Amino acid sequence: MPQGNEVRIGSATPEPTLKDAARYSFAAHFVEVEVDTELGHVRVLKYVAAHDSGRIVNPLTATSQVKGGATMGIGMALHEELLYDPGTGIPLNAGYYGARVMTHRDAPEVEVIFVETEDPYGPFGAKALGEPPIIPSVAAVANAIFNAIGRRIKDLPITRDKLLGVLA
Repeated sequence: MPQGNEVRIGSATPEPTLKDAARYSFAAHFVEVEVDTELGHVRVLKYVAAHDSGRIVNPLTATSQVKGGATMGIGMALHEELLYDPGTGIPLNAGYYGARVMTHRDAPEVEVIFVETEDPYGPFGAKALGEPPIIPSVAAVANAIFNAIGRRIKDLPITRDKLLGVLA
């Protein structure tokens, strides 16, 4: 309540910003792989995803979001490739035809760990959880392969040909 002659003015905007405030979520993903160095096959054996996404309002949906993002990242790392003509930019395998898109049989069980912290700026103390699960997953798979074979593969997807090529 204003006191005496004090005047208060409020304003609203459809694009609010919080000065000097940030809403960062954090994640760390850990992957164990099995690499067949003769055939060039990679299989993800274990996957653990730890996320600080503030207060988890709906644990089932949040866990599913992380599992889905991790699974998409594994597919991106190992299977999905869009080939295009460098001269025209026209896709050569539109719709990933010819690429082996990951199926349920390829997807490992993803263990999800939430580190709940309070974000004073987020709704009910929550932070972002939409995009963060896919961001570390590709690097986690690539690093696990590097740890298994001692060679770094920098181009995605990490296919049989690329893997056997760095081992030759």
